[in-house]
Amino acid sequence: MPWEFIMLGAAEAVGSHLAKQGIQLFQDYAQPWIKTKINRTHAERYLSLTSAQLCTFYSNEKPLTYKFGGKAFQLPMSLVISPTSSESAENEKIKIALIPQKYEVPSRISIYTTPLLERLKKGTDSRLFDGEVVRLQTIDVSDDNDWNLNVAQGSYFEALATNFAMDHCPSGINRSLRDFLSGSTGLLGNLSESPLVNHIGVVCMVESADGMLVVQKRSAKVANRPGSMSSSVSGALDWADIRNERQWSIAGLASGTLRESFEELGVHPQQLWFLGLVREYLRGGKPEFYFFAKSDRPYHEIVKRRKTAQDRSESKGIVPYEFHTDLINDSINSKLAFYDRVIKVLEGTGKEANLTLVAGVCLAADRLLKITSGEST
Repeated sequence: MPWEFIMLGAAEAVGSHLAKQGIQLFQDYAQPWIKTKINRTHAERYLSLTSAQLCTFYSNEKPLTYKFGGKAFQLPMSLVISPTSSESAENEKIKIALIPQKYEVPSRISIYTTPLLERLKKGTDSRLFDGEVVRLQTIDVSDDNDWNLNVAQGSYFEALATNFAMDHCPSGINRSLRDFLSGSTGLLGNLSESPLVNHIGVVCMVESADGMLVVQKRSAKVANRPGSMSSSVSGALDWADIRNERQWSIAGLASGTLRESFEELGVHPQQLWFLGLVREYLRGGKPEFYFFAKSDRPYHEIVKRRKTAQDRSESKGIVPYEFHTDLINDSINSKLAFYDRVIKVLEGTGKEANLTLVAGVCLAADRLLKITSGEST
């Protein structure tokens, strides 16, 4: 019997326990809608567990939990690297080095990946095409608390056959890839030992010059999280963005964010802050770099520029939510007012919100409040 049926009662107990503590567990309501209303792509087909099931399964991980005002939110992801500076992304003590080793699917999971790769290479879904992604290979911290990340080249199709197929059970196999890798430990495991591609995602929340948080309404035609309310900008880091240099700073890596932002919104953010590196449970610990950016353009101009943006077809449109980070100061009233604005974003997007949006809002709000309070990162 698949583990998810065995653990269903435990997952419900987790949700009930959190509710009694006043903690709202993120529920990806968009996922069931995707499954029933549209012709799903491969990227959505083999990811089926709810947030409660994920938190139960990865019971030895520490899920992200944030509290704003009187409400607490828990997300099915773990924080790997927090910001190392209270200043902009250029000041982060994070270095990224490129290594020549290219990812190859390990033989121990080939029984899971081979049938999916064969299907992907037939090209039956026009929304999917192979490309070069950036694999996060290892993470090390020095004695001076500098973070050193090693990255290598991988392929998107191999990512679809690994991180995006965690709940896949091949014919004749009675356990999923997720259960095979982590069922006995309840842990995501070290990146250096992971057989998954673990390609780097980049997410950015953008605030307009007049204080509006830009929320994207994704097109129903895109491969990932179609039809949902999403972060301002998101995408996978492309190997072409970094392959010409041996070493990058976190600000250099963020060039991918700036490229995606320009292509999707038609604007270049003027200020950029690193929010953290997380690993998502749903995608087996896939790493995501989160950023917060401020634009020098008011919201109405962003709307206008988006109409001629290169990748505007990836979204149906954008929606503004009051954020006004410029109004946060040391006073308790300003912080309480900001709490209210944060909760309005989270509750206003409601059942259409995907994880990148909820995580981006929580990470950005937490970071900005700490900077305003003068707390060390």
